Amino acid sequence: MKYVKALVWMFLLFLGVYLPVYVLMSIIRPSGPEAVLLIIVTSFLFAILIMAVYLTRHGWHRRAFGLVSAGKRYLLGAFVFGGILGLVVAVLERVFDIQNPQTFETFALWQIVLLFWIGASIQEEIIFRSLIQSVVGRTLGNGNSVSWGPVSAAAVIVAVLFAVIHIPMGIFTACAALVAGLLAGELRARSGSILPAMIVHAMMNITGSI
Repeated sequence: MKYVKALVWMFLLFLGVYLPVYVLMSIIRPSGPEAVLLIIVTSFLFAILIMAVYLTRHGWHRRAFGLVSAGKRYLLGAFVFGGILGLVVAVLERVFDIQNPQTFETFALWQIVLLFWIGASIQEEIIFRSLIQSVVGRTLGNGNSVSWGPVSAAAVIVAVLFAVIHIPMGIFTACAALVAGLLAGELRARSGSILPAMIVHAMMNITGSI
């Protein structure tokens, strides 16, 4: 029953963050960099708003969302493993000539750096690993400590959701998102901080756009 409850909360939080984005997108109908900026800013603000409700009305502390610093070994591990994973994905794309539907032809270099390397890495990790994974973990039991073998149960569940939303970009991208989500989620669970997950995400986005 607790897993059903956790899944319900996961989807409610996902809708709470992204539904306003789709409403605004349908009204404003931006394209290119403007669309990406709108998605990042709007979803980030709604995630922060939901987290603020937990902090002020439900007695949560910022540590529960991973809004604390991380140990050096976790930060270093995020750079190393995130970089290795990103390079493996990039090499496989070239070896098997996998076409990424996400193109950057309409983006200037500074827009790629600001929106994808920095913005998306912070925004998506705040949503998936800070907000959703934290709530799922708390719903399942004691924070992020409920595990399936060597990995956090909450990390696995949220990584699957993260992969599913990347399916429109192709099965290969969805699989890469699953592996990256598992790595980011597990680092989030073990370190108690969202920073390593953001680093992993950034490393993936950097290698994916160069």
